[in-house]
Amino acid sequence: MARGKEIMAEAMIYQKAANPVATAEAPPKITNTDENSVNERDEETSTSSDIIPSCLKSHKRQRTSPPVSNARKIIDDITHSVSHEKRLSAIVAACSEFDHNILSAHDEEIEAGADAALCKHLAFLLLKQQQLQQLAYTQQHDICSNNGERGSNEDDKSLSDVESEIGYTCTALEMVFRCSSSKLAESFHLVGSTELLPLLLTVMGNCVQKSNITASKEMFMTTSATSSLAMGGSEMCVQEAKREQSKNDNAAKVTIMKSTKVLGHFATIPQALVPMAFHRGLVSMLRRVAKSRVADKARYNALWTLANLACDPDNMIMMACHSSGLLDSLVEIAYQDKSQEARSHAAKAIMNLAWRPENKIPMSERPKLLSAMVELMGSKILKTRQHAARALRFLSEAPAKTKVEQCLYENGKLLSTLVRSASSDIDRTVRESSMAAIQNLACEETVKIIGEQSEVMDLLLKQAISTTERGNAPIMAGNTLCVLAEHIKAEMGRCHTDLQKCIKIIASWSESMSESPTYWSPRREKILRHLCGLKSQ
Repeated sequence: MARGKEIMAEAMIYQKAANPVATAEAPPKITNTDENSVNERDEETSTSSDIIPSCLKSHKRQRTSPPVSNARKIIDDITHSVSHEKRLSAIVAACSEFDHNILSAHDEEIEAGADAALCKHLAFLLLKQQQLQQLAYTQQHDICSNNGERGSNEDDKSLSDVESEIGYTCTALEMVFRCSSSKLAESFHLVGSTELLPLLLTVMGNCVQKSNITASKEMFMTTSATSSLAMGGSEMCVQEAKREQSKNDNAAKVTIMKSTKVLGHFATIPQALVPMAFHRGLVSMLRRVAKSRVADKARYNALWTLANLACDPDNMIMMACHSSGLLDSLVEIAYQDKSQEARSHAAKAIMNLAWRPENKIPMSERPKLLSAMVELMGSKILKTRQHAARALRFLSEAPAKTKVEQCLYENGKLLSTLVRSASSDIDRTVRESSMAAIQNLACEETVKIIGEQSEVMDLLLKQAISTTERGNAPIMAGNTLCVLAEHIKAEMGRCHTDLQKCIKIIASWSESMSESPTYWSPRREKILRHLCGLKSQ
């Protein structure tokens, strides 16, 4: 499927007002990492920029003119350094040199081979880390065999130093990948897809494991500190142990934030979405990061990347039924995560997955998913409401049986939520998405359920004759009334009576407004005339 070179924004945000709104829509679009974060921009207006965690935004030094590139020298230093001191000096210099906001300079760094050199350097450091971890394990075994006697802690220091180097290397890689989209795509093809992705997964796995160990240690240290102080121990020793633990954890936080950010850069390349999603272990690892106790920014990066991967139709079915339980994890985060930003990213991923026709039924059969979207419709964050409204809109384009289940969900709670958002949300995108969902739900099997809801009928009448509502909402309200008029029969009692009242009011309003056609479009006029014609029949 041709996608062009345009960096795509979030699902359906560029949908034009003149396009059909209740039929199958174009695939969702990926988000560029240059767009604003949900926390930084929360104006209650429609905007074409999408949410993105602040850690995926590049906080870079501004330069007034392009510098003379020292990329080749730095790459040579990284390649030829062997001792820890020289390696550290070279990678720190790389981080200093590559930290800028000039696309052409980053392109030069890619052309000079910075991505390949850093990838090889990361592979070496991971091998070094593995050797030192194995040595530490052997020493621990020897300690147990020698009645707890322990020698030098030099190996522990060496392991900590290597882990710091890994953090610097991931940081330098992220800086280099701030290049142009064409160079980023080229680098992914030559380096990222085959060599760098497995290394990043190893890095992320180590960080998640260390985070879990740290959480256990913190619990143990808290308990031990209480016992030690109760027995007259030194509080200074306890605090020193905590500081040392915090110092070791900082390197892991930087590492996982930068490694997930690199994946975020790759996920802006349309042609990289499928290879990334089907790369063994990548989706599972992103899910683990999103659910783990790592730094919040790393979790946001992981969720943001998952949402972008879910934009490609070829990924949607696989991700929705992924063996790792990805969809259930996204639903859980959207439903009850403490971070509103994490919930927003999870809602966006769910929204993208809901676009695929094959996913609509299984996703609608998850009550917790519908509950999460209904709850997020009341979020104070505009983007979150937009994602939830679009998710319900996509899910409503389902077979009749599923539409009936959605209309009956929790005694009409979903319908009531859509009515409230369609009538009172201050954002037009949310209002139109909610109205589109109501229109999609209207069919022969659901007309009685919808017609018996007085709040739905009031909304449809109000929107159909509105002279203030712009966009597609009035047209969708007219379309929905037409569906109701075609299928509601006289024997249905009250809903038939209420519908006739609505049509009578609309007919009277149409006659009085016929001399002021500026209030409605030709399409709207045609729909209302068709509705009045159904009444006469």
